[in-house]
Amino acid sequence: MAFKKLNNETTSVDNGGSFDTGGQEPISITSESAANALQAANSAAAALAAKIAAELAETNAETAETNAETAETNAETAETNASASAVAAEASKVAAASSVITIQNTVTATAASAAAAAASATAAQTAETNAETAETNAETSETNASNSASAAANSATAAANSASAAASSATASETSKLASVAAKTAAETAETNAETAETNAETAETNAAASASSASTSENNAATSAATSSAQAVISTTKAGEAATSASNAATSATSAASSASIAQTATTVAAQFLDTYFVSASQPTGSNVTLGDLWFDTTNNTMKVYGASGFQNAGSSVNGTTERKDYIAGTPSSGYSGSLTTFPAVYDPTYVDVYFNGVKLATSDFTATDGANVVLSAAATSSDIISIISYGTFLLADHYNKTIVDSLIDDVETLALAGI
Repeated sequence: MAFKKLNNETTSVDNGGSFDTGGQEPISITSESAANALQAANSAAAALAAKIAAELAETNAETAETNAETAETNAETAETNASASAVAAEASKVAAASSVITIQNTVTATAASAAAAAASATAAQTAETNAETAETNAETSETNASNSASAAANSATAAANSASAAASSATASETSKLASVAAKTAAETAETNAETAETNAETAETNAAASASSASTSENNAATSAATSSAQAVISTTKAGEAATSASNAATSATSAASSASIAQTATTVAAQFLDTYFVSASQPTGSNVTLGDLWFDTTNNTMKVYGASGFQNAGSSVNGTTERKDYIAGTPSSGYSGSLTTFPAVYDPTYVDVYFNGVKLATSDFTATDGANVVLSAAATSSDIISIISYGTFLLADHYNKTIVDSLIDDVETLALAGI
C-alpha cells in the first residue's frame, strides 16, 4: 500500500496485503490530477452553459406558450366575429346562400386555427418539459462537478459521468431549442391562421352588408315594379276600353265592307253584263256572247249598230235626216270617189237606197247596196254618165235600247268608276 508524501511521492509499506507496491518506483499523479480538474472545470462550465441554454429554452417555450394562448384568444375572437357574421348573413334576403357558405368557410378556418393553437400549446408544453429535464440534468452535472473537485481520486469516474451528463444536457438543450423553434413556427402559423380567420370574418361581414344592400335595392325595385304594374293596369284597362271600341268599329267596318263587297259584286256583275252587251271595235263582234239586242259601235264607219235576227244593222238611220243625195260623173274622180265606172261611195241603210242612171231609176237587180258604204252597178257605166244615189233615213221601233235603259247603264258605269273598278 502506498502513502502520499508532501512532495507528491508515494512510499511503499508492507502491511501484509496482496496489493502492496513495495519495491516499485514512485508514481507521479500531478499531471493526471490537473487534467481531471480541468476536465471537471470544463464539465462544470458545460453544465452551466447547458443550464443557461435550458433556462433560455424554457423562457422561449413560455413565450411560445404565451403566443399560442394569444393566438388561441385571437382565434376565439375570430370565431365570435364569424358567428356574428353568420347571424348577419342569415338576415340577408338576396345573397344569404353565398354569405352562409363564406361564414362556414370562416368557421372552418377558425376551427383549424384553434386546432393549430392547441397544437402550438402542446408543443410549448413539451418544450417546457424538455427544458425542465435539461435544467435537472444541468443541476446534476453541477453537483457531480463539485463532487469531482472535492474527491480528486474519483474525479476520473465523476468527470466521465459529468461528460456523459453534459452530453445529454447538450442533446436535451438542442432538442429543447428545436422544440422551441417548432413551437415558435406553430405559433406563427396559428397567428397567420387567426389573421386569415379575421380576414374571412371581415369578408363575410362585407358580403353580409352587400347582401343587405342588395336586399334593400331589390325591395326598392319591387316597389317600383309594383307602382309600374299598377300604372300598367290602369293603362291596360284604358287600352281594353279602346280595344273594345276598336272592335266595335271594326265590326261596323266589316259590315260596311261586306255591304261594299256586295255592291262591288253587283256592280261587277252589271259591268260584266254591260260589257257583254255593248261592244266597241273596228270589226264586227262574233261568238256565242253576241245576243239579240247587243250594241256595237263600228269605229270604222262611226256607226252604232244593233244585233237583230239578220245580224248587226244600223241602230238608227245612217242618213242624216230623211234623205241624202250623191251625184257622180262616171270616170271623173271627186271627193271620196276614185273615178270607178262600177263602184260609187254612198252612206245608206241597206235596201233603203234608190240609184238613178242618167235620170232613169234602176231596178234593185241592177245594183248591189248591202254594206251601207258603196253602191256597185251590175253593168259598168260609160264615162260622162251621170249616177245619182238617194239614201233614206229609217226608224226601228222594236229591239232598241230606249232612254231609260241607257240612262240605267250609264248610272251603273258611273258606280263602277266610283268603286275603282
